[in-house]
Amino acid sequence: MTKKTQLRHLILNYMKGNYDISTFCSEFERIYYHVENDSDSISNAEADCFKKIASFASRYSNHKVDISRFPNVYTSEKDIKEQIDVYINKGFIEY
Repeated sequence: MTKKTQLRHLILNYMKGNYDISTFCSEFERIYYHVENDSDSISNAEADCFKKIASFASRYSNHKVDISRFPNVYTSEKDIKEQIDVYINKGFIEY
């Protein structure tokens, strides 16, 4: 499975409720940052969306205190879902 396919698969399965947010974030980070790019080309617009989701996923905290004290550091599940919605609304995958 290509990197793009893995990320798309992960997003779809998270949206279907097959992954909790913590699992989604750790898997998205692992795939985005540690799986080598492959021959399946990713458009600049899709790459930008993946980059934004990865940035949010790497800063996810399930502790409300972290988010309220340091809103520019930590992200919530709501923040991540908003980024996924942007990705879906741009038509990269059908949900």
